[in-house]
Amino acid sequence: MVRLNFLHTCDQAMLSNDGKVSIIGLFQNINTRSLPAAHPMFSVVTNIVGEPGKYKQTIAIVPPSNDSPIASVSGESTIKKSGGGNIFVANFINTLFKEGGRYFIEVSIEKDGRSGIISNKNDHFFLVREVNE
Repeated sequence: MVRLNFLHTCDQAMLSNDGKVSIIGLFQNINTRSLPAAHPMFSVVTNIVGEPGKYKQTIAIVPPSNDSPIASVSGESTIKKSGGGNIFVANFINTLFKEGGRYFIEVSIEKDGRSGIISNKNDHFFLVREVNE
């Protein structure tokens, strides 16, 4: 069993060779002067904990009006020991936001042909807002 320990949205994140994560510019809102708007780059950082093994992790950005992701990043996450964890960085480039509202960050894990979503819509989201500043 795997659970999501933390999730952060930020301007940029990097992993060092020894597994330390650097997170720059944490945010909860993307403000734009008009919609649709393309965001040049942002990162989502997750930490999963659980049983040892190799997992396929997918982070998807789901718009407020439907359940079809507008962008997703997948990769391998390895937990080396029982109760251990893994940090995963997903970089999203030139993501197009067609509407304002609450975007769900869907984190799914797959192993041995079985998959499940480990994030939830109440806690793992950001807002896209049109502002006139």
